[in-house]
Amino acid sequence: MELGLGTQKMDLSLARYNTINDKLGFVVDEIRTKKLLMTDLNRKNRILIRKNDEYIQSFKTAVYWVVQYVDDFD
Repeated sequence: MELGLGTQKMDLSLARYNTINDKLGFVVDEIRTKKLLMTDLNRKNRILIRKNDEYIQSFKTAVYWVVQYVDDFD
């Protein structure tokens, strides 16, 4: 009889671990999806930052050239 109880306990433990494993699988999938979304957002933000830096640099260059001729009345 003890052998049967031990097997039942193992079966219950196995069922519990399978349930936990399934839930962890969902958590891992959710985290993986969030990571992909964040990676894409990071890429888009880097592109936006690069464009903004280029715009700022072009503005600085334009101001520099205007200042060169600010005293030239002709």
